[in-house]
Amino acid sequence: MRAMTTVVLAAAVLLPVYAQREETRRASMRGGGDHGKCTIEVNVDDIAEVYISGDTARLRTLSGSRAEFRRFECNGPMPPNPVDFRFSGVDGRGRQTLQRDPRQNGGVAVVRIEDKDGGREGYTFDIEWRGDGGGFPGGGGIPGRPGLRPGDDLTPETIAACQDAVRDRANRELGFREINFLQTGVDNGRGRRDFVSGTFEARRAGRDQYSYTCSVDLSTGRIRNVDLQRAGGGPGPGPGAGDVVRACEQAVVERLQGDGYSAVTFRGSNMDSRRADYVVGGATARDRYGSSNFDFSCAIGPRGGIRSVEVNRR
Repeated sequence: MRAMTTVVLAAAVLLPVYAQREETRRASMRGGGDHGKCTIEVNVDDIAEVYISGDTARLRTLSGSRAEFRRFECNGPMPPNPVDFRFSGVDGRGRQTLQRDPRQNGGVAVVRIEDKDGGREGYTFDIEWRGDGGGFPGGGGIPGRPGLRPGDDLTPETIAACQDAVRDRANRELGFREINFLQTGVDNGRGRRDFVSGTFEARRAGRDQYSYTCSVDLSTGRIRNVDLQRAGGGPGPGPGAGDVVRACEQAVVERLQGDGYSAVTFRGSNMDSRRADYVVGGATARDRYGSSNFDFSCAIGPRGGIRSVEVNRR
């Protein structure tokens, strides 16, 4: 067994490890016809989601080895508000579901793929539509704010990125594996259009509703910060906890890569319930001998930086 010792790391702002688990692809345009159609084929090990907007698709690995595109073909870009939108799974041994309809999601379709049988599997699905309903759902505006249209400050992609960030934080800090967005719009209450806000519902021993707000950097479209609050005034997760967890994961990735490992995936990362200033979790990584499982813990400094990380092979 390879001994893993504690290494002290300098506190720093670290990039989220999820950047390593996404792939974006532009569609190959083929043919034409009186209705729109895209065929997408991906290779998945465990759970992944595909986000389709216009002629672009983004594949995000939620668990398991990194998912990969095999094919993305369309006869035209999907419009922001397609008419008679339909999803159909074509091939694959597991489960394919339409998580979000583009007509109620700012022009972004989201398909979730779950493959629980072990090992990789190819999945193929089609999305089809007829024409364009005219701008965004709800009379041409973004849901919850009919006055905002394509070409204004916030794009459908930015709103989808906010929902991704909300889903990620709700998963990590509240333990919600699946949430249902009830409303999403642009928050004009602060006097500027660089905030996205809305509500979502999650089921865990009943139904919980939360409100959320994303602060957006309009120059880049990046999400700066996410705030969650329980409906009715109850507390949401502690401020910045998601950033601390991601910083710990990145520290673990750097530690394992320094020891000759690659393809690091995380089985769970959470604030330690027994020690408020620690993050703990499990990870899997590969070297030339195959895959290995690890347990890790990060000690958190007073300003949220990583004081030290300990990684032990199981």
